[in-house]
Amino acid sequence: MDTLKKVAVCILLLIPIEFYAQEGPLNKISDSLDKYGNQVFQEKVFVHTDRSVYITGENLFFKIYLVDGIKHNPVNLSKVAYLELIDFDSTSKVETRVNINSIGGDGSIYLPASLNSGKYILRVYTRWMRNFDVSYFFSKSITVINPFKPLLASSSADSSYDIQFFPEGGNLVQSIESKVGFRMVDQAGKGASFNGILINTDGDTIVHFSPLKFGIGHFVFTTEKGKDYIAHIFDNNGALLAQKTLPKVQEAGYSISLKPNDTEKLSLTVHSSGPDYNMLPVYLIVHCRGELILTDYKVIDNNKTEFILNVNDFKDGINHLTLFNNLSQPVCERLFFNKPENVLDIKVKPDKNTYPTRKKITIDIKVNNAEKAQLSMSVYRLDSLQPEEKNNIQNYLLLSSDLKGSIESPWYYFSEDVQVRKAVDNLMLTHGWRKFEWEDIISNSLKDRDYIPEYRGPFIEANLLHKDTNEPLSGLDAYLSTIGKDFVLRGSKSKENGAVLFEMNNFYKNGEIILQADPSVDSILNIQFIPPFSQDYFFPEPYNFNIDISYKSLIEERSIGMQLKDIFYEDQVAFYLKDSLPFYGVPDEQYFLDDFTRFPVMEEVIREYVRGVSVRKSKGYYKFQVNNVNAIHQFDNNPLVLVDGVPIFNMDKVLELDPLKIERIDVKTRKEFLGPLSFEGIVSFVSYDGDLMNQIQIDNKALILEYKGLQRKRVYFTPKYESENTSKSRLPDFRDLLYWNPNITIDGSEQSQISFYSSDRLGKYHILINGVSSDGTIGFGSSMIEVVETENP
Repeated sequence: MDTLKKVAVCILLLIPIEFYAQEGPLNKISDSLDKYGNQVFQEKVFVHTDRSVYITGENLFFKIYLVDGIKHNPVNLSKVAYLELIDFDSTSKVETRVNINSIGGDGSIYLPASLNSGKYILRVYTRWMRNFDVSYFFSKSITVINPFKPLLASSSADSSYDIQFFPEGGNLVQSIESKVGFRMVDQAGKGASFNGILINTDGDTIVHFSPLKFGIGHFVFTTEKGKDYIAHIFDNNGALLAQKTLPKVQEAGYSISLKPNDTEKLSLTVHSSGPDYNMLPVYLIVHCRGELILTDYKVIDNNKTEFILNVNDFKDGINHLTLFNNLSQPVCERLFFNKPENVLDIKVKPDKNTYPTRKKITIDIKVNNAEKAQLSMSVYRLDSLQPEEKNNIQNYLLLSSDLKGSIESPWYYFSEDVQVRKAVDNLMLTHGWRKFEWEDIISNSLKDRDYIPEYRGPFIEANLLHKDTNEPLSGLDAYLSTIGKDFVLRGSKSKENGAVLFEMNNFYKNGEIILQADPSVDSILNIQFIPPFSQDYFFPEPYNFNIDISYKSLIEERSIGMQLKDIFYEDQVAFYLKDSLPFYGVPDEQYFLDDFTRFPVMEEVIREYVRGVSVRKSKGYYKFQVNNVNAIHQFDNNPLVLVDGVPIFNMDKVLELDPLKIERIDVKTRKEFLGPLSFEGIVSFVSYDGDLMNQIQIDNKALILEYKGLQRKRVYFTPKYESENTSKSRLPDFRDLLYWNPNITIDGSEQSQISFYSSDRLGKYHILINGVSSDGTIGFGSSMIEVVETENP
């Protein structure tokens, strides 16, 4: 009896040890993932454009949705988005900065006549997103046609094909049945149709295969020891297109196979090869966009084990299954796409199906499953140039944004096609989701982030360097200023790496900016401006542009419509209130020189009636001293002296100014601060016309450059034909874009009604609405209307 008790006690003592041995690594991995998610916030961008095909001279209108990368709810971390139109030579043709608020951002870009006809990439990102792979920036293919330049039908002469093979889980392991995904694209980046044969090194045919959809498919075979495998690819006529060797077969390792048991269960089977893997634990981590879904572990028995997974546990979109070995090392990965069920239910109902020209169109919009949602809406004409826009916020955020490379027809994977389940699983086999490295996460060796988010406004950056050695200069005072009566001035102090950062809140100015630094180091200073737009490029698809000569009449019609709109209808540009006070607020002393006797010399002006400022000479140079309002003595050092907002450090130059051109002098007679910088008073000279800097030569070490601030929003103009006179107006109306509204707010309990008018252009028009709710539910709605001949009177 005593012996049985001792055995029982030993068993009970071993249970916690066994539990910890298995759960310990699992907890470490999952805790590391949680820690990473908490430390590394992810942003995602989706952009709704009014159309996808444009004529030069038109404006491209856009709405930017900025959401968090996990739950897709709107975020308000970054306040600036960077938008570029890039050609396939990695040249940015159009650049703009867009203000982002709690409902996203919107604006437009003008497509200049300097653009050639062709394909361009519209890409959008935030400064914070630059810390991660450039391939996760939002990008969209845009077609631009220049009717004023010869239309040259062009396409790549390259007729090669690219085929890749992807063993399920990542590995081909000896003597294990393996599923292999494949994807073949043509020179245009589109999936190609073909027939394939897999042959081993003995010349034996192992399997025949062909793609299911978009050049993507899979085959299954069992590897043999010491054999290599070569795929032979043929076109539909039997001609050989390509040969490709499969990845090397490993002698030992792990392989996984994911299969549906039924509509609610999945089985993930793990196989191992080699005696060293038997009776060892393996750990499974499942996450969706970095959010932990479930964890589990099994022990390999007879080189095999199996996980049974509940589909209902998975999140909408791409779920990531990662297998770790007993050393907590990732050994296999697999993606599973869970078709979304919880999407924004946007109902779009036109009051009619057809409308005569210049008649009122009314659209009822309702969102049935959200308390509040932000929507954007475009109504545009369909023709041979402009196809129906099928890319939307749903298929981008839940699919395309989490996969590297181009996804052909992503909307298909959300359809009800009978083959869609197999097709989407093939897609998961041939793409990878990876915004981090597991090794870094488990070891907690997260990389430092080079770019902090712009959480109040755009940054302007520069480096202060030694002009001879290029070494960074730290601890120097630096100034950024614009010129004029409504000037902007910012201050910064260089860091150890020489970097200076200026935060430009609500900065909508365009024009010259001046960067200066401490004048005591002018002789050794070199100011290096840091471009705000990313210089890294990624093209998800190869360049491909063809335009049929038969489209000439359509292009001409579209071009005429663009020119007529420019002549007769003008889009409104939003007005932004300017701060009427300079950064130093209300001055302690203010002198409007027209109120005093005019003196021809600036020194006389200051000595005679600017009470708070004294002029003295020291070592042959003039010096200003400001009376300290908080003490009975004067400050010792020069104050900050501004001429139309630009800091000037040489008082001799200031005293050479023509007083007749100066409207007023502001004086601050106390210690003032500008960011990390401090000054013993301020003296600001403001001219009538903001042109005083034409009289003063800026130091040659200062950096003067053109800069564009945040863009001012342009509101798309739609004429109203509310009366018989306006409807019979002889002003032509050839608009292809009937309506654009980037900011529609819908309460779930209400129905919104949108009204606009048809143009003189007959044809079918597509209504597309994208939206996101406050809790991150995303969705889209669409409908069709047609504009027909005007009714007979």
